[in-house]
Amino acid sequence: MWMIIAAIIIFIIFSNRESKTSATPNTKTAPPLHCTVHRTGDYSSILNELEQIVFLIAKRCPWMKLQVLVMVRKINASTCSVSFQIEDVSLKRNNITFGSEFQDRGDGSYECMHFETKQATGFTTPEAVKREMLCQFNWSNISTNVTQLSVLDYGDFTHTPMVTLRFEAQYRD
Repeated sequence: MWMIIAAIIIFIIFSNRESKTSATPNTKTAPPLHCTVHRTGDYSSILNELEQIVFLIAKRCPWMKLQVLVMVRKINASTCSVSFQIEDVSLKRNNITFGSEFQDRGDGSYECMHFETKQATGFTTPEAVKREMLCQFNWSNISTNVTQLSVLDYGDFTHTPMVTLRFEAQYRD
């Protein structure tokens, strides 16, 4: 009789342990999340791809507060550059990988994935780019805290204006 009761208790303990671990996502065993971006195209389509990367990473790791920097700078009448940087202490440890178009600027303990292209098109005015950036990086289920939104269109930037958006992103239920 005692053996049956002990077996039931052990069964309950192990079943509770399994249900607790399944509620917390295990990113080590989750399939890899591989992030890539096209280097050419309209800047807004590139921003859309970058927005998807931020969304997927934030959703996969809701405890992480991602530091994101996006810059769009006009180069000449037909092209502009798009720079993107996402930072956290544990991107790779959470089975998140990046394509060869990204450079790792981290120091081993802190990861900073950087992407830049100088082959984008579509830059019209700094204010239009600013509006596009605010629209792209705006989600209903991810909280964003904009820490910098600026337009540099004076001095050295008179003919090549640059729009900068820096924000924190974190998934919320």
